Amino acid sequence: MKLRVHIPETLDDVTLGTFIKYQNARTDLERICAYTGLKKNLVENWTYDAVNKALELIGHSVNNCTPIHLPKFRIDGKLFGFVPDMDLLTMREHVDSEAWASEIWKADGMNWTRMPELMGVLFRPVTAQLGDYYDIEKYSMESAKRYNESLKQMTMSQVQGALVFFSTIARESIVATLEEELTMELMRMETR
Repeated sequence: MKLRVHIPETLDDVTLGTFIKYQNARTDLERICAYTGLKKNLVENWTYDAVNKALELIGHSVNNCTPIHLPKFRIDGKLFGFVPDMDLLTMREHVDSEAWASEIWKADGMNWTRMPELMGVLFRPVTAQLGDYYDIEKYSMESAKRYNESLKQMTMSQVQGALVFFSTIARESIVATLEEELTMELMRMETR
């Protein structure tokens, strides 16, 4: 009997939960099991060539992703929405997103384990919608925790798209802040 193993060609078809397991795997065997969902005893019986081919396909998949920013998507029948206006983030949202980001992006590489928490700050259940406009649930760390497991079902293309959007907005905010500070400094210099 031949076993057919599905290995996604890109990260577009890989969930955040699967990717976290893959990133936390310590051995090639664990990586294959995490990425394919296969049991360890099954993969242990593969040939050396089959293991290498699987690792090659997984490596190709991990390095290919088309980030797509979806402002709204459904998971488990619940509609989630991206923060509609980043300029209106509360102090708590800023503090928590920065705290999770510092847990994720470390000097020695990324720690994907905390990505659901960051996604929980950026995406929340939609509470009202009119056409393309929508409101999302008010943020609290306690309510965000309730959705961590659900958000692990996001595809990596959705996660990457949110991160690209988030980093672009953050970069624009930093540039705007620096421009404001430079303008204020120039005004102070003129009044001296």
